[in-house]
Amino acid sequence: MPIKTHISGFGKFPSSTTELEDFEMDYPSGDFIFRGNGMSYGDLSFSDKTLSTRKHNQFIELNTTAGYVKVASGMLLLNLIKILFEKGYTLPVLPGTLYITVGGAIASDVHGKNHVQKGSFGHHIIDFNLITENKEALICSSSQNAELFQHTIGGCGLTGFISEATLKIEPLKGNTIHKKSTPINGLSPAIEALQNSNALYKIVWLKNNRQGALLEGDFTDNKTEKISFKQPFTVPYHFGGILTSKPILSFYNQLKFSTSKFEKETAIYPFLCPLDAVQNWNLLYGPKGIIQFQFTVDQTHIEAAINSVFNWVKISQATVFLATIKQFGTRSSFGSMSFPKEGFTFTIDVKYTTGLEKQLQQLADKIIDQYGGRFYLAKDSFLTFGQLSRSYAGFNAFVDFVRNNKQLKSAFSKRTGIHS
Repeated sequence: MPIKTHISGFGKFPSSTTELEDFEMDYPSGDFIFRGNGMSYGDLSFSDKTLSTRKHNQFIELNTTAGYVKVASGMLLLNLIKILFEKGYTLPVLPGTLYITVGGAIASDVHGKNHVQKGSFGHHIIDFNLITENKEALICSSSQNAELFQHTIGGCGLTGFISEATLKIEPLKGNTIHKKSTPINGLSPAIEALQNSNALYKIVWLKNNRQGALLEGDFTDNKTEKISFKQPFTVPYHFGGILTSKPILSFYNQLKFSTSKFEKETAIYPFLCPLDAVQNWNLLYGPKGIIQFQFTVDQTHIEAAINSVFNWVKISQATVFLATIKQFGTRSSFGSMSFPKEGFTFTIDVKYTTGLEKQLQQLADKIIDQYGGRFYLAKDSFLTFGQLSRSYAGFNAFVDFVRNNKQLKSAFSKRTGIHS
């Protein structure tokens, strides 16, 4: 019998009480949604009834000759990557955390620090098996059930259960990364540095809108170094949020900036996913949690959009832990609700205070209407139906498609008005 459970996304806001149970290939009565490892920040992965996919985590097939791997959707990317690395292969695109499921990676069409060269996760999906709300089992690809394929990639889990997926793989060029960090003063130099960098992986960390550092990475030809996956340190408690108070964060950011000029060979996993070294790091913000939001804007408007956020931070006295800029390449996404588009993407996380989501709705209006921005749904806690309609070209077609759902609804789809 399902047990009522308090649940949230990784940001801890918003939260809700749901009937949480393992998915046994049978759909319940009432509204429900699927949930992988619960690493999206907002309310994508809970509903009145929430079905965990984590037990569907089988490794099915690896074909290095044809260049693909087939797995069940509940497998963590971390577990899949451990297998692939051992065989000398990798997935072309990895996000900032590997503690997400394959199904979650598809449903959010995740991206990494290498979008300019490799695109998003959706570009490397060969096909997947989808069980619709009507319990139809369909194989979906760019040529088979193409509309369903398009709406599922980045579709927030609202099209059905991805039971298994076939993904492209590529040879691992080396077992370590050549990592270079360069201090930067000003947003214009930061944007220019990203554009001029030919590195496979590149990202700018920002201390504020005046100082930061460009971080670049490329595979070395070192294949003798053993690839390791260290056990992460676990944050046991939120400590009232004192460890992310403004004085401590100010000291940390100043120290980080003052030591931001270096070049070294480093392990792959800590480079790609530095925050995975600390499990439950979101607790450090305190019991109310955080809102992390991310938007993408074209080159013409990115500097003004970022400045508008930092101006809001100053006026609102918000507490910020992390802010970054990445570059998106020219490859058009497959998904109708995929986030990446050509330009730059800015990410910032803010300690939650009462009413923060209302402030961010107003900020989102400015970024969408003045700068042509688009917000990432995997990190959404505040967007409205109108904002989504104005920023996602495929939104209306997506809504028409998923509004036929009688039960498959999430807290996100109800909050935004996609479902009543």
